[in-house]
Amino acid sequence: FRVSHAGALVATSATITGDITATSGTFTGTVNANAGTFTGITVNTATIGGWDVTSTKISSAHIELDDANDRILISD
Repeated sequence: FRVSHAGALVATSATITGDITATSGTFTGTVNANAGTFTGITVNTATIGGWDVTSTKISSAHIELDDANDRILISD
């Protein structure tokens, strides 16, 4: 790892423990969390607890909330 004179930390394959505070930035790849609070997040696609989430739809096996077509579908 290296730290610039301005205080920028650059590290590869690092394991960092403790509190990390950031006011901006980007994660690339997979981010895993066992607990915590996420605010101000924009999700384009995801699967959360068996629900599929896109920018216009939330759906499970039998329920679909479709914002793009202004409808709610419930099936057997």
